[in-house]
Order: sequence, then structure tokens, then C-alpha cells
Amino acid sequence: MDYIDHIQMAIVYIEDNLKNKINLTDCAKVSGYSDYHFLRIFKESTGITPGKYIKRRRISEVAKLIMIDHSYMFKAAYEYGFNSYENFLRAFKNEHHVTPIEYKLNDNSLHLYNKIDLYKLRDERNNLSPKPRIIQLAPIHLYGYLHKSSFKTSLKDVPTFWNRYNCGRLGEKLLPQADNTRRYDYGVAIVNHENESFEYFIGVESCENIPNTDHITLPAGTYVSFTTPTADSFTFVDTIHRTWKYINEWFRTSDYIKLKGYEFERYCEKSYTYSEEILIPVKKKER
Repeated sequence: MDYIDHIQMAIVYIEDNLKNKINLTDCAKVSGYSDYHFLRIFKESTGITPGKYIKRRRISEVAKLIMIDHSYMFKAAYEYGFNSYENFLRAFKNEHHVTPIEYKLNDNSLHLYNKIDLYKLRDERNNLSPKPRIIQLAPIHLYGYLHKSSFKTSLKDVPTFWNRYNCGRLGEKLLPQADNTRRYDYGVAIVNHENESFEYFIGVESCENIPNTDHITLPAGTYVSFTTPTADSFTFVDTIHRTWKYINEWFRTSDYIKLKGYEFERYCEKSYTYSEEILIPVKKKER
């Protein structure tokens, strides 16, 4: 029995008791580790501490119930261990930077935390292989909003920016005449390695100037395109993260190298296909 078996047993215990009181010692005992070793190995295996995992799982389960029945929100929060609705609201907003009501009204994808299955994650890491396409793009003019982030916090910040954008219906406001089921929103990473700065732009493509917005132009050139596997609203963000990890591995053995420039993603939130295209400027390696 290896560490995956031990930690997965603890995860099953946590999942079975999400509506009950859970303490670290009981989780460690189930896994067969001391408290100290359980904390260390759990974080190494999942990327987060047991406490954060429990909190995020409880918030996520309530979020799923919110979409089914708005009136059940209050009861669900109590059922999953929040001692007051105000505490749940605070925890939800701290996690997603939108309120439960905004999430409910706009029906947008959140980075929810489903039960971790370490065996499945291991298989997905080994089998995830979206097929790359090399394409030529003409310049693309984008109008929207620029957000400041950092290399350290970007994995959490970018989903937060999207939550605010979608819940605020900013794409609709940028292009009010567009069909929302066909409108593509763009997310662009603006990286400056020399200054160690990271900014993220979200907006829409437009041939005409949109007042009171930030504007960037994606330059014409050669790009490699990856399409993320189809997911659902609960697993979409995690699928994007896993696809980016695969892309970074792909570059190590491919015939192409990244160029300095905009790496971007585009997708249609209201298509409900929960798949996006990721594009990166490249050039072929010289032989």
C-alpha cells in the first residue's frame, strides 16, 4: 500500500463526514499516519491542506445545491457546517470573489472543488493529450479590462477575474448587440519576465473602438492551438489548469518553441460546452 492508498482513505473519510465535525487526528488515524506526517503527505498529494480541502469541499457542495433550489441555500449552509448564513456568505465570497446570489443569477462556471480521486488524477495526468494545431492568425483587436496579478497568485487570481467578469455580465455590456451564445470572450496573459510582472486581460473582439475600456491587439503570426477536453461547470477550471500543465510538458519534446508575446484563451461561456481554445505564439526550432 503506497501513499496514494493511505491519503485516498482519508479523503473518503472526509467525504463521508462533510456534514459532521471533522478533526485532523481522526483523518490521520484513518490514513495510518501521525498528525504531522498526514499533514505533510496530504498537502504533497493534493496541493492543499486538509483544512482547506474540507472548507472548499463544503462551499462547493452548497454551491451545487444553490443551482438546484435557491430557497435551499440557507438550509444547505447549515447542513455543511456553517454556523450562520453570514459566515457562509463570507467564506463563499472569500473563495470566489462573487456572492452566492450573483453566482445563482448568472449561472456561470466556478472553480469548484469536487471530491479528489488520486487514482483518477494519476490516470488523467498520464492520458490527457489534447491534439495541437499549428495555425496562422491575422491581428485580433480586443477591448476589455486589465487586471494586475503575479506569478505566485495567478492560478487563483485568473479564475477570480473571470468570476467577476461573468457575474457582472461585462461581456454582454461590451457587446450588447452580440448573440451571447456565439460571443467569444478572450483571456490574455501579459507576462514581463524581466520585471517579473503578470497581468491578465479579459475582453471581446471588436472592429470598432469600445469607449472606457483597455485595448490590446494580438499580433498576426504563427500560433499553436490546443482545445481543452469537454468538462462541466464544476470541473471546467480544473480541466483548464491540467491542460496548461500538459502544454508545458508538450513544449519540452515538440519541434516548436514559445515566442515572447501574448498567450491567450478564448471560449463562449453561454454555449455551455465547457471547453476552450488555448493559443500560444510559436516558431519552429532550427535544425
